[in-house]
Amino acid sequence: MPSTLRMQRINERMREELSEMVVMEISDPRLLGISITDVRVDREFTYADIYVSAVEGHERAPEILEGLTHASGFLRKTLADRIELRIFPRLRFHWDPTPEKADHIEKLLASLRSSENPPAAIGSENTSTDQPDTPEDIDQQIRQLFQTANSYLIVSHIRPDGDAVGSLLGLGLALQEAGKTVQMVLADGVPGSFKQLPGAAQIVRKAQPGFEIAIVLDASDLLRTGGVLNDRVPDLNIDHHITNLNFARINFVAPEVEATSAILAENLPAWGLQVTEPVAKALLTGVVSDTIGFRTSNVRSHTLRLAADLMDKGANLSELYNRALIRRSYEAARFWGKGLERLEREKRLVWTTLTLADRQKSSYPGNDDADLVNILSSIDDSDVCVIFVEQKNNHVKVSWRAQVGWDVSQLALGFGGGGHPAASGADIPGTLDEVQAKVLAATRQYIQLGQAKKNDKIHQETAILVSEGENK
Repeated sequence: MPSTLRMQRINERMREELSEMVVMEISDPRLLGISITDVRVDREFTYADIYVSAVEGHERAPEILEGLTHASGFLRKTLADRIELRIFPRLRFHWDPTPEKADHIEKLLASLRSSENPPAAIGSENTSTDQPDTPEDIDQQIRQLFQTANSYLIVSHIRPDGDAVGSLLGLGLALQEAGKTVQMVLADGVPGSFKQLPGAAQIVRKAQPGFEIAIVLDASDLLRTGGVLNDRVPDLNIDHHITNLNFARINFVAPEVEATSAILAENLPAWGLQVTEPVAKALLTGVVSDTIGFRTSNVRSHTLRLAADLMDKGANLSELYNRALIRRSYEAARFWGKGLERLEREKRLVWTTLTLADRQKSSYPGNDDADLVNILSSIDDSDVCVIFVEQKNNHVKVSWRAQVGWDVSQLALGFGGGGHPAASGADIPGTLDEVQAKVLAATRQYIQLGQAKKNDKIHQETAILVSEGENK
């Protein structure tokens, strides 16, 4: 283990280098006027948590974190060149509210000095940053959030899957059962496979003003919500993606959990909400979908017990499983056919494309791949599969799937996306040909780096490969 003094020196050196780089070497207007306030590298050198602030305050937090994430490949590569470490950690960016809190406290003290009447209480906000919030602290904050407010906006990510829909409905219906007013919003609407779920008809594509609390579920960054919140900083972020940017005021992020719906199923009672039959159906749908029917490598015995508990509350596993994973529309099957016709394989890499013309010819209504990527991931003798889905706004939706032992989340993060080690995605600007060339270049070289049991060295090289792929 490195000594405390050495860790302090590494943290400070990294902070100094990053501070200089964001000013001198990056021309992104989103990063103007920011400060790197702290860097904390864990002792295993897996992650470097980087804390940032800006003079304008938290209103700019989403765009700043988005800009830093976009530049993370370059930043990590440059840092690795300048700071000699055997293993170079992955970068994670967080908003640091400390300067704003210090200013707030100073104003309160000034008010005390200038007035005989004391100001109103600061409230429940914790202004001490000596210690991070414990899980118990976060549970208490979330419980209070659900008890004190009356109106909520809940959103999830674009091109929603079963976990996005299931977690949205699960929390939304539980809050409604508690007498709250809830807006449930998905920018791309509800996929046909999940329209039969209780409450699905309440989900709309645009938010209406007038809500007190904004909640984001199952999204690793605000960009993934499709702009539903505009410039609003969310009050609560609940997610299980390892690439989550901790962009809300309260962040409950558990990468070790199989699905965001599983987080809710386990914690709703502790947060003062009931898991009724409609809630159970929604949450079990999310768990079944994100584990691909309990087949992903992160499924534990606890996952099955959680599913059994939801079944005991009225959720029909066979029915939900069939709707989420087995049944497909005629249009989706035709769309699959277009992609399967273009299927290619190069050693242990498999990929295909779906164009806007394919979508039109097959009459498929969604903006996604109709879960064709899960078919690709089942192909023998492959380690990584990629699917490219052309979008209308000169973007391409890219999805990676990987076998056990591979981590494609950093590839996705380097291209502005995110996800899990075995399943990640990104929306990348450019034509289909341009994006495919960049992504395949980075993915090919990534596969060449090692075998299924990779060591931490591969995490260091991923950011370099992404940068090289972008320049091709």
